Amino acid sequence: MKPLKKDEWVAIIVLILVFQILALWCIDVSIPAIVINAVKDVMGDNQYAFLTNGFVQQNPTTMYHIALFWLVISSFCEALIVLHLILRKET
Repeated sequence: MKPLKKDEWVAIIVLILVFQILALWCIDVSIPAIVINAVKDVMGDNQYAFLTNGFVQQNPTTMYHIALFWLVISSFCEALIVLHLILRKET
């Protein structure tokens, strides 16, 4: 297999960073909707908040957990890339 060039590594890392920012944004949007739903539950209101800009789901709790999953996967991928580049330099 042909090794990747530096610009290809940069493109991969930037793509992973974009996924991380989108996941953080999803968490930022989901938490207020979850809090609003909790307050409405306590006050006895039957109308619940939902995400109008959720990528995958409009349920804020589901979107929150999907975003956490994205963050874990993307962080793991970044760690693998760093390890690969470090180990490649030593050999």
